[in-house]
Amino acid sequence: MPEVLALYDVGLVATDAVLAKALGLPETTQIARRESRLRVFMLRAWDNRSGPAVTAGAVVATRGGTAKAVEAAVDKAMQPWVNDVNPRMASAVEDIYRLARTAGWRKGTGQTTAALTYDTPNLTEVLKAAPRTGFSVLPAFDLVDEEAVDALRGHQVFWIGDHYDENISKAVANSAREAIVEAGQDRAKAGQLVKKALEAELGRVVTPGGFHGSAAQYFEGLAANAATVSRAHGQMSSFMRIGATTFTITNPNDSRTCPICSHMDGKVFTVQQGAEQMSKELAAKSPDDIKKVHPWIGVPKMKALSPTPGVKGSKGQSDKLAKAGFSMPPFHFRCRDTVDITEDETFGEPLIPPTPTKPVAVPGAVPGAKPHPDDKILAGLLNSVPKSTTALGEGVNQAKVLNSVTPDGRKIRSVWKSVDTEKDLLRTGIDAGSYHSRDAAVYQLDRLLGGETVVPPTISRDLGGKFGRGSMQHFKSGAVTNRKVNLQGLKASDPTLRRTTLLDYISANDDRHGNNVMYTFSGSSNKPKALKLVAIDNGLSFPKGPPARYIFPTNNHSLKPDLLTLNAGQRRWVKEMSLDRVAEILNESGNIPKPAIRSTLVRIRSLQKDPKVIKKILDAKIIDLDNADLDNPVLDWMTRSSEAPGSLLDSAELSKIDKIIDKL
Repeated sequence: MPEVLALYDVGLVATDAVLAKALGLPETTQIARRESRLRVFMLRAWDNRSGPAVTAGAVVATRGGTAKAVEAAVDKAMQPWVNDVNPRMASAVEDIYRLARTAGWRKGTGQTTAALTYDTPNLTEVLKAAPRTGFSVLPAFDLVDEEAVDALRGHQVFWIGDHYDENISKAVANSAREAIVEAGQDRAKAGQLVKKALEAELGRVVTPGGFHGSAAQYFEGLAANAATVSRAHGQMSSFMRIGATTFTITNPNDSRTCPICSHMDGKVFTVQQGAEQMSKELAAKSPDDIKKVHPWIGVPKMKALSPTPGVKGSKGQSDKLAKAGFSMPPFHFRCRDTVDITEDETFGEPLIPPTPTKPVAVPGAVPGAKPHPDDKILAGLLNSVPKSTTALGEGVNQAKVLNSVTPDGRKIRSVWKSVDTEKDLLRTGIDAGSYHSRDAAVYQLDRLLGGETVVPPTISRDLGGKFGRGSMQHFKSGAVTNRKVNLQGLKASDPTLRRTTLLDYISANDDRHGNNVMYTFSGSSNKPKALKLVAIDNGLSFPKGPPARYIFPTNNHSLKPDLLTLNAGQRRWVKEMSLDRVAEILNESGNIPKPAIRSTLVRIRSLQKDPKVIKKILDAKIIDLDNADLDNPVLDWMTRSSEAPGSLLDSAELSKIDKIIDKL
């Protein structure tokens, strides 16, 4: 039954989302609906567990069991409620945060002038809005948002997990004990009295904090608080990113408005104060931590800090409230306040949203494994705020050097390639608008090989505003092109050359010309030491069909014959590659079609089966290596992986690959 109820709730929420899109409902209305769904679900889930729990406790009492035995039976029946509710609560928190991020973004960027309360916005207000230039219509959800949602989910789990143990369990034990004493030796009567007592206790809630009410009222408050916290954080995150400087507290101001909310309505705080409050809340590790950084101070203390109600209160009064942790709702149980942009808002530099105090998750990282050297760089790319760009002057995609700042104040540079500048039909089988994700996917494959990467840390990210979506590749300081360094000492056994070659083979990269491979070294450029290849600009990879060409990573013709056969290092790297994981990486990019993923897996598997497969294609065609066009066997092999995979792998191997593709 709990599983059916959860599926039913999932269906209702999905239906609401479809209707909201069809009807064009504002995010604030959708938030109210989502909160209502959550409240109803929690109460129904409680009722589904409490009914059998009452029966179990009554049966124990009828059989002469002790109050402690009754309590144990009820505990056992009620404990699964937490697992029933947690997934739906987590889903609601994320949905509300995202809706609030969008609502705050629309309001802050001038797309609407409607208030961010639960009231349905007046359409004339929306039509009169004057959008600010330089911002995208919708916000870009990034790792900062994901980390914030994870933290908020964890906080709501505190209250759900503690509810039965702290608010119900003792009352159940006491009521059972009193009923059994009253029944004396009459077991039947004991069962009846215990049943009646349990129904009463499981139908009401009395908390240590002073709440007295029905279960329905308690879950209404729990859902309201989850929604209020999530929407306040979501909206504040958008205010920070668009450079808003102040925000105001607002509520519906109806007959249900309490003295606290009435007093706080209209008070103005700085966005910096909101950011600091968010940071403290996201860092909380326990219910006690949350209560400490975000206390509900009550009417007397609130008025002592800020005697003047609403907007008439001075900045000094607001500062005192903020210092007491009283700048962001909720301000009490079942609070309906939220945050909004102040009228006549002035805008400044965007702020970096706070992130929870835990290691940042990065793409490609393996849980529990030793941190990768690139993890810190990736975290910086994912969390940084863009500040400015300078021209790079290379390539057809108008790449720029992007200057950003990380949450801890570090400056980080990357090569930024915007989707908007990608040229259409640059290569057959590679759609414009997908280069950025292919670039990032090659980096992920490089990480999959283990050890130090030759591709600089690369991500696909939507920066929002004037930047939009594109790829960010860490700027490799000191790297130069082949025109600025002597490559005569480069050997075919060089690990970075071998690694770059293997990645190009696997990804069917057809763009490894001289400007798309760089070099780092020590010493002089004429006699370089510790020479290493840096494989940049990998967007023209994973074509749907055969690539247009293949270019070796170096123009040194004498190295090419040796590179046609995998050496020991390349064999080790390719052997460790999981076809399932490769398929996941390419599929998660969102822009690489399944035929391209399939041919990639064919190439990997053919190299795993026979490290000399490319050389054998060459040997079958020509004998005189000195006069051979050594690009042809590689291109032939790549073409076969797409158009004639049966010439590289038997039917059993291809069937295994097809099953992997079918699971995507």
